[in-house]
Amino acid sequence: MKIRQIVKERLDTEYGANNYHLICIALTGSHAYGMQTKNSDHDIMGLFLPPVDYIFGLKHVEQIVLAKTEGVEGTIFDFRKWFKLMIQQNPNVLELLWHHESMYVYKDDLIWQELVFNRDLFLSKKIVTLSLITLFLTCLSSCFTLIPSHFTSYCCTLS
Repeated sequence: MKIRQIVKERLDTEYGANNYHLICIALTGSHAYGMQTKNSDHDIMGLFLPPVDYIFGLKHVEQIVLAKTEGVEGTIFDFRKWFKLMIQQNPNVLELLWHHESMYVYKDDLIWQELVFNRDLFLSKKIVTLSLITLFLTCLSSCFTLIPSHFTSYCCTLS
């Protein structure tokens, strides 16, 4: 089974199909650095926007951990958790923005491009700048256009 499909099935199980937005998946570990052997598993890291009720804070998720399943293991971070780790300059998540192009299993066309285009903003010394706040809000607001039916149904249940 392909890596993207494994991640999609796990997110579908957690949130239901089309109730989240997958931003990226990348190979990490030995495969990312050309040090894999024939027995190496595939380590991955990814990023997703969860359903709207998680974004508004009514439910909570920080990450989805994939145990060694079909040779794939890793973490798919909630966008807010990943962004916080980026601001703290966590080296394990910083590398995601600077991987070689061939190491990305999946990249969306909207949010990921915006993050990569602005990746230099994350190289400051734990300083939250207006530019980073704007980037965060821009990416987060994209979920309302990417998952409009879920957002609309969510708002209708609040009234």
